[in-house]
Amino acid sequence: MGRCLGRTTRRHRGSRLWLLASRAKNVPETLRNAENDAKESLKWMVDDGVTSTLTVSASDLGNETLRLAITIDGITLNLEITHAN
Repeated sequence: MGRCLGRTTRRHRGSRLWLLASRAKNVPETLRNAENDAKESLKWMVDDGVTSTLTVSASDLGNETLRLAITIDGITLNLEITHAN
């Protein structure tokens, strides 16, 4: 197993965001779930000391597209997740 950031562990790293994009309706609960899932999947970065701050904000862009604004130590990455039929 390679090492890219922080120490390598065998903890599960990933998310359920693809499930939200493919099955969830665009309602406020979906946005909260997306934020929570993204935070959970990136929490290892804070736990391993790779970053000191992590925030996630979700918004509905319409047309079955979800945007996540992920801010890590003041740098924001905007990620768009679209359900493809």
